Amino acid sequence: MVMENGIGRATEEEDDIDPTLGRKALQDPQVLLSSSSSHPLITKLIKDVGGLPHGLTCLGGFHNVRKEYEWEGNLLELDETRYEWGTVYELECETVEPEVVREKLEKLLTQHSVSFKYSTTTKFANFRNKTLE
Repeated sequence: MVMENGIGRATEEEDDIDPTLGRKALQDPQVLLSSSSSHPLITKLIKDVGGLPHGLTCLGGFHNVRKEYEWEGNLLELDETRYEWGTVYELECETVEPEVVREKLEKLLTQHSVSFKYSTTTKFANFRNKTLE
């Protein structure tokens, strides 16, 4: 993910897994590694990080609540992300014209006296670094 001037650009990758395997993985994440041959995303992860000789390690987590709103033909996603050290609110809009939508959102927020700043990092980076950026 690249963050610049409040606009994040990233390619999302998803991989469907069998629900039974998903339930097993919640109890024992290592089953994802043993089934990597049938899951391209897991295979890619292992390759990208140079292997996982010690398996997967639970890092903990954070709580995210999302509300979605239709606005001017766009889907806005308002997230409340709670970490042990604080809470961050984020307004997201997936669009092919991020600069145009950002300008309109800035105007809307300013007109309603809503203070804001551009995101400088991702939710996971905040989790990993224990920050609230």
